[in-house]
Amino acid sequence: GYEPTGEILDADGKPVEKLPTPLAYMLATAALCNNAQLDIEPAGEEAGPSGAPPQTARWRIVGDPTEGALLTLAAKGGMSRETVLPSQTIIAELPFDSDRKRMTVVTRDRTGRDIVHVKGSVDILLPRCVKFAENDGVRGLTDEDRAKITAEADRMSEKALRVLAICRRVRKGEAPRLPDSSGGPLSAPMSRSAEEVERELTFLGIVGMMDPPRAGVKEAVETCRLAGIRAVMITGDQLATASEIARQLGLDHDAKGTRLRTVNGRELNGLDDKGWLAMVADAAVFARVSPEDKLKIVDALQRDGHVVAMTGDGVNDAPALRKADVGIAMGIRGTEVAKDAADMVITDDNFATIVKAVEQGRIIVNNILRFIHYLFSSNLAEIATIFVAIMVGWPLPLGVMQILWLNLVTDIFPAMALALEPSAEGVMKAAPRDPKQPLMTASFGWLIVWQGGLLAGSTLATFALGMHWYGAQGAGLRHAETLAFMTLALAQVFHAFNARSRRQSLFSVRLFSNVWLWSATQIGRASCRKECRLTCRS
Repeated sequence: GYEPTGEILDADGKPVEKLPTPLAYMLATAALCNNAQLDIEPAGEEAGPSGAPPQTARWRIVGDPTEGALLTLAAKGGMSRETVLPSQTIIAELPFDSDRKRMTVVTRDRTGRDIVHVKGSVDILLPRCVKFAENDGVRGLTDEDRAKITAEADRMSEKALRVLAICRRVRKGEAPRLPDSSGGPLSAPMSRSAEEVERELTFLGIVGMMDPPRAGVKEAVETCRLAGIRAVMITGDQLATASEIARQLGLDHDAKGTRLRTVNGRELNGLDDKGWLAMVADAAVFARVSPEDKLKIVDALQRDGHVVAMTGDGVNDAPALRKADVGIAMGIRGTEVAKDAADMVITDDNFATIVKAVEQGRIIVNNILRFIHYLFSSNLAEIATIFVAIMVGWPLPLGVMQILWLNLVTDIFPAMALALEPSAEGVMKAAPRDPKQPLMTASFGWLIVWQGGLLAGSTLATFALGMHWYGAQGAGLRHAETLAFMTLALAQVFHAFNARSRRQSLFSVRLFSNVWLWSATQIGRASCRKECRLTCRS
């Protein structure tokens, strides 16, 4: 976790008693070139004696998790931010962004030296380094050193580690004035450009951080695949890191087992419209991409006919979030700009929660269709029953109060219960519905018509038998009406269970999973029995 206590081990697994000078410099830079904070979060609501935090308190970070990991590392080496900051005065800062892929903080120590602290991508910072820090001093950085550093960074990336380079530069004289993220001066008019400050650096080391996928994300990706949803990773991480994470999550292949492409951001430069469509057709991972690339990826997927949901948390993600059909911002790490640009905010920053939201959306659509299916077919049955009886010259099969009773009890309550139907087992195994397709399709309308006609036909047949057995006048007609009423009421109760699924019979669907439907049918059964008694007495 983020608890800032522990040990740093050497290559042999032994605790490091005294930090080597380059490692001490590296941890100090990691703590200073940082905007995160470590904090204690009480797990319980009640504090301990004298206001002390409860025993179950745990450490958390406020800010970016990557920077929180660097703070934790520095603290475990005895170089926490609180330890190194008193001897340094922060005089300028250039925040990290996805274009520069680096962050710079300039401090002034007690001797008046200005120290430029830089952290960022290895491939971005290594060309800016001219020196190499060793235990016995600083020397020139050779081509052999560069090859070893690059090889080690690649090796760590292949283990799905997020790799950062840590560098610094010591200089005397006037402090540089660096622009802030808005382009304006941080403390005074800029006297030196950022490019001038972030050069001739001394390479201190690289840090590899594990950001493992959350529990349930791999299963959520597989659920997406079964549901006909394609998950695509768009990241600024190294290609090797992104490829390994995609392999761990199962993103690197489709439902048929066909391998999907991993695309480096450099491959996207200069693509025309056809090139973008070809690139997004079979790619599962886009690594080292810029904010402009994210926007173009979303646009290409939309032009290819896909409905795109885009997740993001940073300011640079805002254009892609707004362009996507559904923009999803992260509630914990997300910036306010990203949240404002998004259509929805995920409060736990978990991909599995997005998949759950998709499942709930499908359940809602299916429940709306169940509601329409049952209510329309039941009402059509009542209308057809009265209409046909009038057309053939029969007495009315249902009285006015009986029709009202059916509408209030056996129509409304079961229909509302169907709208509360829980998830079915196959809801995330069906292909996505076409968003342009109306709810009431021709096949769905025909289903309502013939089922409503079947309910009306059974009611009219029972009414005809009742008039044949008991007569078509007086008490005999009342008995026939009662038979017709009970037939339609019980048929609607049976039909309520049948309307739960258009593909399966009521016996193959989870029969007892909807307690609301059973309660509604029991209310309808008891009410109809009472109505029948009143009808027979009259």
